[in-house]
Amino acid sequence: GELLPFAQVGGSSAPLPASTPMVSVVVAARDDECTIASCLESIGRLQYPNFEVIVVDDGSRDLTADIAATMGSPRLIRILREPHAGFGATCNIAMRAARGQFIAFTRADCIVDADWLALGVRAMLEGRLDGCRGPIYPSPPTEGITTRAIASLASTISVDAGEDRAVLLTDRNMIVRKASLIAVGGFDSSFIDGGGAVDLSARMIEVQMALGWCPAGCVWRCASTGVGEFYRRRIRHGRTDALLAIKHPDLFG
Repeated sequence: GELLPFAQVGGSSAPLPASTPMVSVVVAARDDECTIASCLESIGRLQYPNFEVIVVDDGSRDLTADIAATMGSPRLIRILREPHAGFGATCNIAMRAARGQFIAFTRADCIVDADWLALGVRAMLEGRLDGCRGPIYPSPPTEGITTRAIASLASTISVDAGEDRAVLLTDRNMIVRKASLIAVGGFDSSFIDGGGAVDLSARMIEVQMALGWCPAGCVWRCASTGVGEFYRRRIRHGRTDALLAIKHPDLFG
């Protein structure tokens, strides 16, 4: 298992799990015209034989949905255009539309590793997990063993799977069982900017569902470095933290 991050040495991919249940890959998008094409191209390179792609456009004011419509084929990519409903509501819309046994979530500002689904599904099946997450790195991947080595060794884990700490899911890199997601009532639509995955984690933990960590299932985020976007992001994070502290004071208060 420790060799899996280096599986592309010599051009090979990570071995597939024993079974390959259908996975619905959900891409949450809002004003991501600069990154949506790269995101969907990376998903198109996934080394997994059984998946669909659902793009949920949350009221974009740019060409995000139009660009997504030109990618892939109608069979491969479904596009759901919604008004400005917010993160939790759009994820619930995607959940209801998903045909897969598993649902993998990311965002349109991310690039996924070619073995992302193969490794995530393997972790879910072998660990009998209800949900699983992997690391998010701040820059796009490059080819070569050096990049993969650094990525696998870098300490980016903010939570772990030890007995005294819980894994908290993240909307840019997580996979969940659809049945488990439905069982806890889906996402809380009051989380409009983010934080819905953390709230989901808390509710899954409360009912003793199993959450796990997949260290080799990498996602790279192409974040904006503009000052304006930085401050807007900090405001959104603050609002999310406040909602989590109010709803789960024992965990986040």
